[in-house]
Amino acid sequence: MKKMLTVLLAAAVLAGFTACSSSRPDGETEALTTVNEETAAEAAAPEATAAEETAEETTAQNTEAAPVSEAASTEAADYKEAYRQFLLTYLKKDDLSDYACFSLIYLDDDDVPELVISDGDFHLSTAHLYAFDGAQVRHIDDVGNYGTFTYESRKSLIYVEDVAQGHFMAAKLEYKNGKLDTLWSGANDEGAVGEEKAVYEINQKTVSAAEFNAEYDRIFSSQNLDQVPSKGESGAYALTRESVTAF
Repeated sequence: MKKMLTVLLAAAVLAGFTACSSSRPDGETEALTTVNEETAAEAAAPEATAAEETAEETTAQNTEAAPVSEAASTEAADYKEAYRQFLLTYLKKDDLSDYACFSLIYLDDDDVPELVISDGDFHLSTAHLYAFDGAQVRHIDDVGNYGTFTYESRKSLIYVEDVAQGHFMAAKLEYKNGKLDTLWSGANDEGAVGEEKAVYEINQKTVSAAEFNAEYDRIFSSQNLDQVPSKGESGAYALTRESVTAF
């Protein structure tokens, strides 16, 4: 009988524990739910923050890139209008040749071309070189002959050669800081006095014929040169009001 009472008492205690564990007060249930929701929100927060930071960085990059494109477009419009107004004034010259033409070349390595005006196609006719500095059109120098010269595109280098009454001259020029500087010059009078009596010079110093020829070949024969176009050639525009306003 005692054994039976012990078993029944143990079963009753066990049932009481089960009822307590499965029947929480409403307040405790709500508290647990709130804690779980806050924990889930905290776990998700870093991902949302990272996504927001990425979006903000992308927006900032796009905002920074926009003015560059606008500036490039404005710069192009500026140089065209500046050259256009300059050429319209140039057209008013009284001694303007029928041969006169103009062209745009990329002498230095930027996106604003230089302006070249040729007034003639005879021997002593040089090419007039101009550049736009962002505020005005400036005259750089007069260079070449027959209204043209050769140059290395985007390397700021100009090469000139000439022969007059048997006297030969050549020069390599650099466009730098808004002007032309002479990097190399050579001359000889072989055509005037003959090879035996000729004087050969490099940078105004006398050298041998062999040294002169070797230096000349090294500088002039191995370059991939462009030439300023003459009137009628592709890239050259007749210096008329119609072509100036249209380019």
